[in-house]
Amino acid sequence: MRDMKNLAAAGYVLAVLVLAFWNSGGLGGAGLGLALGWSLVYADHVIYCLTYPHEHTPMRVAGLVRERKVGEAIKLLNATTETRKRLILHSGLFQVVLALFGFWIVSSSGDAFGRGIILGMMVNFLAFNVEKLKAGAGGEIFWQIRRDVPVGEQRLVVAFLAAAFLYLTAVSLN
Repeated sequence: MRDMKNLAAAGYVLAVLVLAFWNSGGLGGAGLGLALGWSLVYADHVIYCLTYPHEHTPMRVAGLVRERKVGEAIKLLNATTETRKRLILHSGLFQVVLALFGFWIVSSSGDAFGRGIILGMMVNFLAFNVEKLKAGAGGEIFWQIRRDVPVGEQRLVVAFLAAAFLYLTAVSLN
């Protein structure tokens, strides 16, 4: 499932880069922004380790970092991504705020770098959300909400995020 997410997202990024190159004559800021935005989403796992340092995996990561084995710490974080359910950046509430903030960034700035960051983050989140919905684990996206969010509402929020993402992509390419 993860390979399909990465393949779909990579296809999107490649298409946006080709269109951006075609429209503006160069990749520059848009390409760097997409790469940075895509990567920022993975910082959520580090934030989790700082937020919940008493859990097993964060303690192991901290030990590896103290021993200056950062590469092994990153491999451990990648191998145990499914064990972390309460990721702040991956929450539905954060993603809605990001989409609203994205409207402001895209509409008020001509900066391709900033647009690229927003789009890079949103494509990663969109692939994550679709993967969770397909697996029947869409409730994990809404862990900050105190009630069980029905599947229909989960799909509605993900559809809003997808529509926002498509709109921001279209505006960014003009």
